[in-house]
Amino acid sequence: MENRHLYRAKDMNTDKWHTGFYTWCEDNSFINVHESHCVEAETNSYENWLVPYNVDPKTVCQCTGLKDKNGVLIFEGDKINIIYTEMKERNSLRNLGKPSELCEYESFFAEYIDIVIFKDGCFAVKEDDMPLIECEFAEQFEIIGNIHDGL
Repeated sequence: MENRHLYRAKDMNTDKWHTGFYTWCEDNSFINVHESHCVEAETNSYENWLVPYNVDPKTVCQCTGLKDKNGVLIFEGDKINIIYTEMKERNSLRNLGKPSELCEYESFFAEYIDIVIFKDGCFAVKEDDMPLIECEFAEQFEIIGNIHDGL
């Protein structure tokens, strides 16, 4: 199963998060999760079943297919801490024929919290309206909560 096809939502009865395939039927939303179940204890034989969990449709979030710096999948609605650093040449000595090690550099640092949204056919960070796919520094994201848990 590819990550970008995953969805996550809260169980209607337990508030537990489920991650899997999203389906909708007769005004009910479901996250269908692959689970292994023992079918024969003597032979220790297991089968994978697709188990549907009734979820709150207001909490359904699609996976971006990207992972944060800790290897955790990033979903729509996640609050992420973004750390961005960049080194830029202060002057253009290289254009004057000087070796690059003589160039002066200045660093730019920014850290802020933003929310992952789906807009105009792609995932983006809400404040900057920047598509996540264009964020070369996505590995510096860290999930710190989501909009549905109030974190």
